[in-house]
Amino acid sequence: MEPVQTVMKHWLEERNRSYLCQGEGCAHCSAGSQPRQRHQVKVIRDSQTMSWEFGDEVRTQIASLRFEDGMAKATITRIGSGRKTRYQVFASLGVGSAVDDKYITGKYGHLVRR
Repeated sequence: MEPVQTVMKHWLEERNRSYLCQGEGCAHCSAGSQPRQRHQVKVIRDSQTMSWEFGDEVRTQIASLRFEDGMAKATITRIGSGRKTRYQVFASLGVGSAVDDKYITGKYGHLVRR
């Protein structure tokens, strides 16, 4: 099974959220809203599994990771917030993925505030 699943979603600014595209006959498509690709993976952090959704830029970064049995170890750095959030994904030499709630120590020891 592919570790990254891809879905089509519509972003509706007036509702400030996204909706899954229903394909043929989709009301959002009929109203002129163009769907965009969103990608989803399961992330394990501190023995807890969570879903993570992201765009094409992160998908490209994840594609460079080495997967074994459908899993890869990565360090994820979050920069920004809301719709301006960006992520950096690096192969991790440590155990699991490192995502901190407030500050993230970057690869070269810098702190990145969310």
